[in-house]
Amino acid sequence: MPALSKEEKLRLLTTMLESRHADLREQNLNRQGKGHFHVSGMGHEALAAISIQMEPDDYIVPYYRDRGLVLGRGMTTRACSGIFCQT
Repeated sequence: MPALSKEEKLRLLTTMLESRHADLREQNLNRQGKGHFHVSGMGHEALAAISIQMEPDDYIVPYYRDRGLVLGRGMTTRACSGIFCQT
């Protein structure tokens, strides 16, 4: 496995932070009664690292804790919220 470039490391860190912050936002919305179901994905942000190593035509089958993985594959936070957090 080749070493990651500075740009790839920055993208990975940004994706991991975006995943964590989105999880915290959904958790807060659920506590306010604006959501009906939330399973935290905290601790699973590092799945974004897998997405960097995948080929463009590789398939993934995400579940609710795979936000970091799908964000790393190019999905937006808004799209993730529509799939994983139906409020």
